[in-house]
Amino acid sequence: MTQSINEKRKPGHPANCDSDENAAEELQAVACKFLGEADKWKTAFLKNGGVEELHRYRVSVRRARVAMGAGKGVIVAELLGPCRKALADAMRSSNRLRDLDVKCAVFPRIVKGLPKSLEPGVNVLLGLLRSERDIEEARVRGELETLEVSRLLDGVGGAVCSSGVTLREVVRKRVVKLARGIVRLSDRLRPSSAESKWHEIRIEGKKLRYLLEVFGGFFPKRTVNRVVGSLERLQAVLGEL
Repeated sequence: MTQSINEKRKPGHPANCDSDENAAEELQAVACKFLGEADKWKTAFLKNGGVEELHRYRVSVRRARVAMGAGKGVIVAELLGPCRKALADAMRSSNRLRDLDVKCAVFPRIVKGLPKSLEPGVNVLLGLLRSERDIEEARVRGELETLEVSRLLDGVGGAVCSSGVTLREVVRKRVVKLARGIVRLSDRLRPSSAESKWHEIRIEGKKLRYLLEVFGGFFPKRTVNRVVGSLERLQAVLGEL
């Protein structure tokens, strides 16, 4: 998402990083907290239909996904899987509307400097784009009106697989795994690489960034800020491709 739509992101509400409580319980608590925020932003979007409200809804759901994504091995897989899918579906339903918002935002910049003689045609194209966006918004509204965001994790409660693992251990393991994966992906990239390969590294970078924003308290603050800043710049560059 471009900077014109996506203002600098505020940090997530970190987990209790002073606690060595059971990881499964902590992860569920963090995810439920973010889903509460998502529910609030969903209500605001249904009321106002704003770009920012939709963006905040998606950010909150994505942060819940990050928390549950760290639950592999500590939450029963048979229950964790469907909940992660439900969170993914909650995001996927608004993907196209998000993309249309981006296109509407960058359109004036793209056509800036074109000859005046092309202005009538450009205005027609922009009108069509906005009409398509309005149609998609109506569809997304219909889906969100029936979506009970706060209940997406109902099936996970108490489904602990490994009660002896702490949140600190789980988060550190997840950060290392994502970081190594990004390095491997970047080593394979070439200027001629398919667009899907560039997109893949952008998605993995986003996962790591959100993980650090939510659980950054387990690491030195200066290091977290530096890594998150680098990942934001990486996403911005890859997002322009």
